[in-house]
Amino acid sequence: MSRREDLSGTTIMEQVVAPGTQVFAIGRWSAEKRGLVPDEGVPARLVVGDARAVLRSLRNKVIGNLVGAIVLGTAMNVILYWVVVHGKFSH
Repeated sequence: MSRREDLSGTTIMEQVVAPGTQVFAIGRWSAEKRGLVPDEGVPARLVVGDARAVLRSLRNKVIGNLVGAIVLGTAMNVILYWVVVHGKFSH
């Protein structure tokens, strides 16, 4: 999934899917390589399930990341507020 020639120190993961399993492929198809290739830094992915299941999974991931960012941002603001009010920056 890379154009690097020296692959020492890298890990290669192979995903095997049973024949007949419905999958959703994300990436650019290369006729030359007869497979999915990364496109503009976006890695090729193969997700087991139909388009609806993949969309639901991606939506849940986005919502989870958004909630995590809000929680982290809130926690950082509370900590910074406490430092400013009670720390050495207070009057």
